[in-house]
Amino acid sequence: MLISKVLRSGCSWSQLLYTLTKRNASLSALNSVSTCCTIVQQQSRLPYGLPIQCMHKAQYCLQNVRYLASSSSSDSNANLKEEDTQIQSPVGGVAINRNRRDWQVSFRDFIASRQSPQWQIEDWDYVAEKMPLPNGPSWEVLCMHTLYQDKSLALGHSLMKYLELKGKSPSHITSTFFVGLLGATSASSDQDDETKAFFDRLLSQTDVLDPASIEVLCHGLSHTKYYKECMKLAQMCKETSNVSPSVLMNMLIASVRFKDLAFCESTLAMLEEENVEPTQMASFIPKVIEVYLSSSSEQACAAVMDFCRKHSLLLPLRRTEDVIDAFYRLQPDKWRIQASYVHHRTGRCVNCQHQMEKIEVTDAEFEALQQAFLKQVIVGSNIFYKSTPEEVSHFVKFVEKTGPYDVVIDGLNVLHRQKRPKQPDVLYKAVRHFHDQGKKVLLLGTKVLTRNISAFKNFSPRPIIYMTSTTKADDSFFLYAALQSGKDTLIVSQDKLRDHKFLMDPKLRHLFQQWLKTVQIYDWFYSRYGEFTIGRRHLHSIGPTRDEAGWHIPLNDIDKDYPFGHAKVLCVRDVTVATKIITKSDNSNRRPLSADGITNDRKRPRINYGKKKPANNKSVQQPEQINLDELMQ
Repeated sequence: MLISKVLRSGCSWSQLLYTLTKRNASLSALNSVSTCCTIVQQQSRLPYGLPIQCMHKAQYCLQNVRYLASSSSSDSNANLKEEDTQIQSPVGGVAINRNRRDWQVSFRDFIASRQSPQWQIEDWDYVAEKMPLPNGPSWEVLCMHTLYQDKSLALGHSLMKYLELKGKSPSHITSTFFVGLLGATSASSDQDDETKAFFDRLLSQTDVLDPASIEVLCHGLSHTKYYKECMKLAQMCKETSNVSPSVLMNMLIASVRFKDLAFCESTLAMLEEENVEPTQMASFIPKVIEVYLSSSSEQACAAVMDFCRKHSLLLPLRRTEDVIDAFYRLQPDKWRIQASYVHHRTGRCVNCQHQMEKIEVTDAEFEALQQAFLKQVIVGSNIFYKSTPEEVSHFVKFVEKTGPYDVVIDGLNVLHRQKRPKQPDVLYKAVRHFHDQGKKVLLLGTKVLTRNISAFKNFSPRPIIYMTSTTKADDSFFLYAALQSGKDTLIVSQDKLRDHKFLMDPKLRHLFQQWLKTVQIYDWFYSRYGEFTIGRRHLHSIGPTRDEAGWHIPLNDIDKDYPFGHAKVLCVRDVTVATKIITKSDNSNRRPLSADGITNDRKRPRINYGKKKPANNKSVQQPEQINLDELMQ
């Protein structure tokens, strides 16, 4: 019973395992993660098989539980007390108001124990007299908050009628949760009108609303035909604080639900103005798709997806099943969904052969990026924490004198980021690769590279070398050198360079990210002959994008081994349209397709690391150097 209450209270894994250790199981019983998860399933009646992320959490928390249990065995006063107001997570998390959570559990148990869903005055009298929370919010606030979370509209109406019969005016917070409850459960025009009436009554009682109340109200109003009131609430929120991403996303979803393109564009503009990090929107992509499939709002959904593509938003892997479920549940027998990837050379989806757009930055956009980077990153106050004004001024003059460059190499990054055992001549091979193609190279580093410079004395012309006083500013310096050299100047570095994006104006961040994708070489290796070789370069957008036969939704498959991702996508094909497209198109130069537009050959093409050594002792012909211009095309 206790475990069930702890689970329903929304506690963390640490608290759950702590409760198991102290109340239900001995320390010896929790000798493995599998045993621990089995006990959790038995005590809480969870379905068979816990998610893999829960297993990882259990493994981490179990170590803390063992330490806590062993340290508390010698202390008789370390037992968990029922009268404690707060409980601290064994892992060191934020303190949780335990009494308030326990109160919600008790209130839900009381609701479940009632025989009739229609509550009488005596029922609410019992809650008001027997279930007040000492030193906490009033009982009606806690009740309405719980009903809002559970979307229990009938009990919400009953509570408001009870307060009216008792002659007690509902508090501001109670009314806020009731408006949110009315809107979130609205299924008719009459309920929309009722929501608007209570909302107007609430605004007549106060001139200023706190951000938390605005978030609840926007969540409710976004489900009604009065969704445009959310814009007024967002403007009200801007007077006291920043607009919450949740508020903006509720507004975007409302624009898709009610097919309002103008409202959608206004919300997207506000999202950029409010300096909200767009990556926070990625988790809402499944909800946008679900609403789109329900309402068939092509234009508003396309505007949202264009914004996601503009800012390179990727769908989190944990939300992939939500997207797949939305397509199959709302429009069954229409879609076929498969995991695929965009080929790094052709820019085509290997599953359906759809051609993705190439990433491009116009001359006007690049010029704006040049000027902004010098003012906001180099001359801005942030750089002086890493360097000195004298060094910055000297480097700017150095670039003006020796530039422009064709290639800028992060020397320390090339030297220290080798997958194989470190070789002393790796930097020499990287510079020679571009030097043999007639490229003008700038090698940037610190005095650590001094012993590697002598290898370039036979180069003609010699690469230009600049050494900074510290490693903290080299990233800013080689980015500036590349920007001042031209739109096509290449950058050789495996750093993700995200810190510099956030130092720029929010309106230019996506341009900086797009430009970086077109010029950065982050995937290189040394062939079997020891030659510096460029690997994959993803120069095409991977979505999200809509075409005649379906969708391509990019997945966030970034991990420690592939910090730039694999360019994986969800290939969503309309089976009723794919066959028509195949019959009209010329497939003579394409890989074989099945009847539903899916490729039969799904093998990933191998990378040629060099020719095999012949059996005899004849001289081995070195592999040809990769033509960088052809590779970029």
